[in-house]
Amino acid sequence: MVDLELAKQEKIIALIGCDESISSIFLNANFGDKQVDSFINAAAFFAALETNSLNFVGIVSQSEVLAPSGIELLEILQKKKHLSIPFFLVSQQLSESTAKLALKSGVSDVFKLPVNKEKIETRLNLLVDKWDQLKNMHHARQRARLQQRDRGMG
Repeated sequence: MVDLELAKQEKIIALIGCDESISSIFLNANFGDKQVDSFINAAAFFAALETNSLNFVGIVSQSEVLAPSGIELLEILQKKKHLSIPFFLVSQQLSESTAKLALKSGVSDVFKLPVNKEKIETRLNLLVDKWDQLKNMHHARQRARLQQRDRGMG
C-alpha cells in the first residue's frame, strides 16, 4: 500500500481486480514518476477514494468489457465519482466489436491477454502524460462541431 502522506503528491495508477501475474507486470513496468497501487476490487478502490486524497492519474481494471468492472465501472467513475482520468481494461476475450464498444464508451485503451509490458509502458505513459491535452482537444472539437451545426441552422 502507498504511504498516505507521500501519496498526496505522487501520481498513482490504480490496478483494480488484477490477478498476480498482471499486477506483477504493472508493478515492474517503467511508468516514470508514477506509482502503482493495487486494489482487490472496485469497492476497495472506492473506499480509498473516499477516505484519502490520493492523486490517481490512471485506472487499470482486469475485466471483460461488458462485465461489472468494465464499461459499467467506468460509467460509475465518471458520473458518480466525477473522475476524468484514463481508464484501461485488461481482457481475456476481446473481439473487434467489443474493442470498438469499449473505446466508444470512453475506455482509453484495452489490452488483450497475454499483455506485453513494453506496449503497456508506452501506451499508458503516453495517455496518462498527455491526458489533459487530449481532453482539451476533444472538447475543442466538440465545441467546433456545435458551432458549425448552429451556423448551419441559422
